[in-house]
Amino acid sequence: MLAGELVAAGIPTTVVIDVLAASLVHEANLVLVGTDHIGTQGLVNKVGTYAIALAARAANRPMYALCGSEKFMPPNYYPPAQAEWPAEQVWADAPDGVRIINHYYDTTPIELLAGIVSERGILPAVGIDAWMAAAKVHPDLQSLAPRK
Repeated sequence: MLAGELVAAGIPTTVVIDVLAASLVHEANLVLVGTDHIGTQGLVNKVGTYAIALAARAANRPMYALCGSEKFMPPNYYPPAQAEWPAEQVWADAPDGVRIINHYYDTTPIELLAGIVSERGILPAVGIDAWMAAAKVHPDLQSLAPRK
């Protein structure tokens, strides 16, 4: 939807698959990524986001995370441990002795972002702590997350 709106506004737009994005960052003017949530540990999103952020930094391209403010987690929130997904999704007949790690999410350090875009506007990454401090998490979600 966003790509369609950008093109309709006259902004040249290219959409690429996740695994290709890091190698094409140098061709972009800026990088936009989605967000599953943002906490003090960083931006949590689909695997590959961290690699895209590193490529954007190396290519001197700004990277922004797009997210609603409901995805901001307060400083005392620690998400549950990441699930290990079935190895068979990666390699169905892997030989004995081959270890397969299958995660769906990675964590990108906030300092790799130029900013965070939400309905509140564009927040520089350096100011994210104040927004997270004001975030409220439903009590049911707080009880699911381990404390550190």
